[in-house]
Amino acid sequence: MTLKLPPELTVTHAIELKALLLEALKSGEAVELDAHGVCEVDLAGLQLLCAMARSAGARGLTLKLPVVARSEALARALRLARFERTPETQWLAEEKSHA
Repeated sequence: MTLKLPPELTVTHAIELKALLLEALKSGEAVELDAHGVCEVDLAGLQLLCAMARSAGARGLTLKLPVVARSEALARALRLARFERTPETQWLAEEKSHA
């Protein structure tokens, strides 16, 4: 399933974002995130994405965030937080094929 992320991945919207991410995991399907429309990101938003990745893995599901589906705001936040890692330590499945 594809999950379109909201424009703001911030602490102000953390409760709504968490609910959205948990609902996607309940589907039992692999989840691909569409982050084209993300325009604001903070550490709380990144933390929720990381938590979703761990929860997906624990359930045997795949969470993907294709490089081509990221807005510049999210790409910049990932760089600043040093979340762009080597292929051996990627935190999202799709990053391996686009790193």
